[in-house]
Amino acid sequence: MIRSVVIALVVTAIALGPGVSTAAPAPAPSVASAPSSAAAPTGNATESFVTLNVNPWVAGKIYAPVSVPTGSSIEFVWSGAHGVYLLSSSQCPTNYTAGANMLYNISSATSVNNNYTATLTQPGIYYFSCPVTGHCPSGQLQTVTVFDPAPGTASGITSVT
Repeated sequence: MIRSVVIALVVTAIALGPGVSTAAPAPAPSVASAPSSAAAPTGNATESFVTLNVNPWVAGKIYAPVSVPTGSSIEFVWSGAHGVYLLSSSQCPTNYTAGANMLYNISSATSVNNNYTATLTQPGIYYFSCPVTGHCPSGQLQTVTVFDPAPGTASGITSVT
């Protein structure tokens, strides 16, 4: 049985029943391409997948780095003028360029209930930031390390506070 665990970066994780996210995968850190549709992750039946809920995705908040096994998802939820951009390092750029790394373009200041979800299918370090000027340097940067657990073992991640 595959176990899903939801981790809210601002609250303790809540274990869910069996299931695996089928959200679109994020590109590998070295690849500059937009997510595309994919089937549910496959793997040993005892592996654990994690869904990170980054809610709220806001400027001025410091997000702690997290580690998750391959096949896990990350969901950003926000209202107002924010977006999601995949960086190649933890350095906040002065300018964000349009293209494949712009995972979710900046929403309007009056928008509500925005979200973006990606499934992390490749091991590596992913750096997600908000492309609004000044938001990344103020802390709106999420670092996610994706690891490939040993076959036949659970990841051991059960909660984050």
